[in-house]
Amino acid sequence: MDRAQIVERLLPVAPEVVAAVSERPGPGPSPEAVLSRLAAERKIAIEVGPMPEEDSPDVRMRLLVPRASLPAFERELVEKLFPEGDESGSVRLGAHYAKEGLDPGAVIRELLAASVPAKSSAHRFLPTALFLLAGIPGFLIQFRTLSTVDLVFFVIIANGAAFMIAASWPKGWWHAGQPKRGLLVPLVILTAGYLGLNLAVNRPVPAAAWVGGALVVLACHAITLAKSRMRADAPRMLPRHLSRIRRFAAAELRRPRPRLEDAWIPHLQALGLEPQLEAWRARSEAASHSPVDLADVGEDGAMGPRFTGRVPVPFVAGPPGWVDGLYIYAD
Repeated sequence: MDRAQIVERLLPVAPEVVAAVSERPGPGPSPEAVLSRLAAERKIAIEVGPMPEEDSPDVRMRLLVPRASLPAFERELVEKLFPEGDESGSVRLGAHYAKEGLDPGAVIRELLAASVPAKSSAHRFLPTALFLLAGIPGFLIQFRTLSTVDLVFFVIIANGAAFMIAASWPKGWWHAGQPKRGLLVPLVILTAGYLGLNLAVNRPVPAAAWVGGALVVLACHAITLAKSRMRADAPRMLPRHLSRIRRFAAAELRRPRPRLEDAWIPHLQALGLEPQLEAWRARSEAASHSPVDLADVGEDGAMGPRFTGRVPVPFVAGPPGWVDGLYIYAD
């Protein structure tokens, strides 16, 4: 895990989605918090004024960036709040949603619910079942070759142990696009265990039994891969990526000069790292002159912007409750 992977995998995901996928406790983001963040990031501009002869404020908004440049959650939210171009607000939304009404809070909840990847393993069932069937001939070869009762009992135990290892191996421990030497770990364990059990027998084992055992070992190894394999771009990998990024960021926040950026703080807070951020800020204030960490220096010897651990001044559009001007009640 490094900074490049954070830019590639974390920043394209809205902080609200990060918090939802990470299952952080809380009531969820409010429309005021989401829109204020977008305004602070200069993605939209918001002006709030009094609504003539109305109790709710007059909210006017302008989109400042191309819609295609926004993360999926923000882009879909913009589609709802800017239905007629790059200008929107209380008056325009009132005319557009006069019949069905508009509840920004409900829109955000629906978008977040759709953004959380489903925890399903149905895509792994078919290959797992096929590899399981492929291991049955190996078991039958051993069973027919070894005629004595004690060896047959031994075969049943050995094959049962192999299939138990395949069934209990952790899911999601690797995925396509990142091949690792760890892929051989279950194969080594299965092979070593099977060889040890076969060599422990006092009498020689027929060659056909060795062939059948090899088929079982290969089938069980294939089952472990099929159960855990995921596409590199699958939405189901997002929780795993976020978990790795959280561990990386938490480790960086224990250093005097973290390899992080202030622009990432909303995402770090969404990952539940606010206590670590506060602890780092406290240490930074106590030791204002910390030694330069050579790990922060690039190949050209230049250093990037120093991490301060503080977000820019939060955007304040108006008095509390200003977002009420965006709620449209159906006729």
